[in-house]
Amino acid sequence: YNKALPIEYIVQRWEDLCLDRRDLNLIMIIGRFRRKCQVKKFLAIAVGLLGSSLFDTMLMICELFTLEPDGGSAMVPVNLFMELYG
Repeated sequence: YNKALPIEYIVQRWEDLCLDRRDLNLIMIIGRFRRKCQVKKFLAIAVGLLGSSLFDTMLMICELFTLEPDGGSAMVPVNLFMELYG
């Protein structure tokens, strides 16, 4: 998730999936992404748009970024939250 991708690459994949371009534009504005985009920050913003509440968003973030095995506690380090949202 630490990988940075060119914006053009993300736009192309977004369009390949036939997703709404307005949602992508909103993610790009919130993340202030210009030429490159860090994948984990992109995902954190996108998940925030999916959740109906802060609780839902945090659950999805934990499930997405945990290194714990499936069925276990979906823990993530607090420094990851600080990096994504601080």
